[in-house]
Amino acid sequence: MRAHQHMGITERTTHSGLTTFWLRAAGVAALVAWSATVNAATLTVNSLLDDVFPDDTGAIAVPLTAPKCTLRMAIASANLDLAVGGTTNGCVAASGSSFVTAGADTILFNPALANGTILLDATQAMNVGPIVNNTSSILFITGPTTIDGVTAINLTLDGGLSSTTSTNKRILGIAEVAASANESRTGSSIWVNVYGIKFQNARVESAGACVLSYETLRLFSVEFTNCISTNTPTVAAGGGGALFMRAPDNAASTFRPDVRLTRVYFRGNKALAGGSSVNPGGGAFFLGASSGSMGNVVLTDVIVGGPNATDQNYADGGYGGGSITRAESVSITDSLFQGNVAQNGEVGGLRVNNMSGEGAATIVNTSFLGNKAKAGRGGLSVNGNPVSTVLLRDLTIAGNTAAYAAGADITGNAGVTFSNSTISSNTAVGFTGGLSVTANSGSITLDDLKITNNRVTDGNRGGFDIASNTGTVKIRRALISGNQITKGTGGYAGSGAGSIVRNPSVTMTDSIVSGNSSDQAVGAMTLVASFSPYDSAGVALPPASLPPTTNTITFDRVTISGNNTTGSATFAMNYLQSPGIYTFLNTTITGNTVTGGCGGAFSADAFNPSSQTNAMRIIFRNSTLARNSATQCQDVGGLGAYFPTAPSGNGIVNGSLVFESSILGGRQGTSNPVDLIYISEPSKGTMSNTLIENNGNSLSAQCGISGNICNTDAKLDALASNGGPTQTLRLLPGSPAINTGSNSTNQTTDQRGAARMQGAATDMGAYETPAGSLTNCSLDMDGDNLVQANKEGLVLVRAMLGFTAANAIVGSGISQAQWATVRANLNANCGTSFAP
Repeated sequence: MRAHQHMGITERTTHSGLTTFWLRAAGVAALVAWSATVNAATLTVNSLLDDVFPDDTGAIAVPLTAPKCTLRMAIASANLDLAVGGTTNGCVAASGSSFVTAGADTILFNPALANGTILLDATQAMNVGPIVNNTSSILFITGPTTIDGVTAINLTLDGGLSSTTSTNKRILGIAEVAASANESRTGSSIWVNVYGIKFQNARVESAGACVLSYETLRLFSVEFTNCISTNTPTVAAGGGGALFMRAPDNAASTFRPDVRLTRVYFRGNKALAGGSSVNPGGGAFFLGASSGSMGNVVLTDVIVGGPNATDQNYADGGYGGGSITRAESVSITDSLFQGNVAQNGEVGGLRVNNMSGEGAATIVNTSFLGNKAKAGRGGLSVNGNPVSTVLLRDLTIAGNTAAYAAGADITGNAGVTFSNSTISSNTAVGFTGGLSVTANSGSITLDDLKITNNRVTDGNRGGFDIASNTGTVKIRRALISGNQITKGTGGYAGSGAGSIVRNPSVTMTDSIVSGNSSDQAVGAMTLVASFSPYDSAGVALPPASLPPTTNTITFDRVTISGNNTTGSATFAMNYLQSPGIYTFLNTTITGNTVTGGCGGAFSADAFNPSSQTNAMRIIFRNSTLARNSATQCQDVGGLGAYFPTAPSGNGIVNGSLVFESSILGGRQGTSNPVDLIYISEPSKGTMSNTLIENNGNSLSAQCGISGNICNTDAKLDALASNGGPTQTLRLLPGSPAINTGSNSTNQTTDQRGAARMQGAATDMGAYETPAGSLTNCSLDMDGDNLVQANKEGLVLVRAMLGFTAANAIVGSGISQAQWATVRANLNANCGTSFAP
């Protein structure tokens, strides 16, 4: 749980996104420190009325007969550096500061005005001089000014929309008044500050109904409610329902206004089309534009929306919650975007787009919940530039809906780091349910992500989609579970868990891919190491267009379990689709079901129209592929060519398939072994020190040589937590896989992180049997917990007489591998010295 404050309202966000509020004074001491400047004047507002209207010289129509300083008068005094209303009864004179000199005037409020509302006269735009013809802002600040409402707690500025629907004035505009219409602005870092104010009930046929600023701005403990920016049938100038900011048109190219929002609350704001064919975006805020960049954008403890329908910010167009574009850097911390709607637009929650500087886009400890977008992304969209990185940490992205990427769509052209976050229960119509990440340059690092229970009703990837054109991809300690994709009206459903495409180097470690489903194509993952060698119609691309095939995808200490795919056009559980090197180390693939297709564990399309004869290399090393099911053909997998240019069956395989020290199991409960492996060119497959539970497959010619064991029960326990971050299939006592494997790449640990070799030799498969798990001096050889005279007894007598291993087991029903396991245990623990 984290606590926030908003204009004297302390708010706490629970893990469900629900909020509770109670009154509390804001941190006055912190505000005083912020406001301290040199050469500054202090003006005190003593009236809630808005009935005095200074002209551009500060003159008022009716002289004051009693002391009075309204907010409009105080701002005019700060703008003009004179005592509006006179030195006797009016506001005091301001300091003469400007946006290019030090100092800022401070406007305070008499504490007696606490809990009061200033109902602004929306028929009166503030006159700020002959150069700027202000017709849209009720109040207008032209120099560095602080409006500090903290001493008058819960003070509200009302734009009058509640009393009439025809208002066309924003509450506050902020811009320097130039000496001439064409003056070039150099800009500065001098702030306009607003503290402890609630803005509400404003409508403008332009951008930013409550606040529009072309200057550096800081808001602290501010609330925006029912601020409506709208286009008209003839003018499309809307956007940023509550707040709009950008550099002005006449600014120097180096001027980028900064903005810092702290404890700011946006609810019930709108950006409307107003009869225009152009749908504006930014229901809550719009920071930056194609015509004006932003500097450093910092949001801390900001709430955009909320759990109730009245809290939602709404846009007819692009961005329901907010948009940040062309910013030099972005930092968002401890914030919430919830329930916002982009009716016809791209992003429901937040868009960060087209970074203009070298700074990073950083979002930390922030939630995106229940946002909606009809056309694009639901919760979050981030798009960096070629030199800006994207850093995301401790995010919750849940319950969002959209057409394209319901949870989050992240593009980091200089790299993406995303960690310790949950992307859950998002729903997309057409593409990716959970998370889409692309790096056009730079690397992608995804650590400790939970991508769960996302759904696509008519599209490609249920959980995730990851692509990096030039950099490495690292996925560590991920949970990808319960994601679902269905065909819908479009008639196509892709990969239940997701896809990894176009990457020069990918590693996934210590991760779980489980319980995902697709009702047509691929139950778990589509893996594309490099490129597609054919177009969508299956027509081969010309060899000259093919890049090198050295891209790699490596899975290490991963469990892929309980996924399923159904339908007449199912491909496989994991579909390997393009040239590259695919390596599975210490990995368990089990309990997956393919109904209506082949490849319970994997299927590989190894046709490549280039001249490279080993374009696709698939290696399973110290892995367990067992208890999977495919209703039409191979329970484990197949390597072949599946498109019309190379028909399955006798297709030429431009690749190779290697099993080393692995277990291929096909026994389903008590049923007989089924066909496990198909290779359209059997010579392209090799295995060594590998156990296959049947021998009726494309590798049967290699049974009994190179340490291979065929047509033998591997004696695997059920999938369980046996230590380490992922579940494994434990080897039961008497398993012929114990001490009969190999370790050609010198792996130091098994899938669980336990030492790889703990007996006389490495075990086959992903699980290494602990040294103490074999009962010392046990004589049971076939795992039935019995020692029978005509089986174990016969072998032992022959061994004591000096028979070789092959001769000792003849006619006993004990396999050579079973005798080898027990013999090694007896020699190691019981003082025997039986010869091989």
